[in-house]
Amino acid sequence: MKKTKYMTSSGLAFSEGYDMKRLAKKSLKGWHLQKFGFLGYTLERGEPMAVEYELDYNEQPDADYFQLFQDAGWEHICSGGAMHIFRAPEGTVKIYSRKADKRDVYRQEQKKFKSYAVFCLIIFTVLAAFLWAVNTFYPDLTTLTVLATVLLLVWTFPTVFSTFPYIGYTYKVYRLNK
Repeated sequence: MKKTKYMTSSGLAFSEGYDMKRLAKKSLKGWHLQKFGFLGYTLERGEPMAVEYELDYNEQPDADYFQLFQDAGWEHICSGGAMHIFRAPEGTVKIYSRKADKRDVYRQEQKKFKSYAVFCLIIFTVLAAFLWAVNTFYPDLTTLTVLATVLLLVWTFPTVFSTFPYIGYTYKVYRLNK
């Protein structure tokens, strides 16, 4: 029987709660979060447990940061960049029980992604305009058209992976402000 398996993420910027609930359901079946994977999570086989998962963001965590969560009953499971996932028995008080605290965390992430998103969108727009200009005014320059197309396609990835999280965090802040 396999000891590990992979579970895709729905995108933490958009559906953090949904992913954490999915991880909890997997734990009920004996599949527990081991670490972040590429666009998802690596799960390991174990005994079924009724647990909850919570995600927190901290750019520079120290020992006191992790001790605070441990004292509140949350076990640190894994980290990926500024994201840290904790696990606790079902019914443990949530890490952020106040809307204002959660909103501050999302605002911080929103600000972080904003500059990346704006930069990527500007470059993407310039590349798209360049491709359009080459196709319109110099249709015989196929090499330049191919090069511009490849650059635009390659640049699509950083644009998507910076803009979508920015939109997701902006939406979360908006919902928490209501």
